[in-house]
Amino acid sequence: MRDTNLKVKEINYFKTNRGYVGYKATTDYGSILNDGDGGPTYFVGNTPEDQKFYSNLSEWDLEELLDVFEAKKKS
Repeated sequence: MRDTNLKVKEINYFKTNRGYVGYKATTDYGSILNDGDGGPTYFVGNTPEDQKFYSNLSEWDLEELLDVFEAKKKS
């Protein structure tokens, strides 16, 4: 994972109309989203500057941030 100060604060899971699971994870700088319909995980910044700053994070980087949050939540 790339070195980033982006930290997940909360994750809300939801069931899609097709029966899959999507989520919205909140951070101080925006949201990490996946609509649950087979598309990629992506970041939406709170401001255009946040969006540009974190646009270098890949889908896999974002997923790893979620994994870190979930692991801390379990311990």
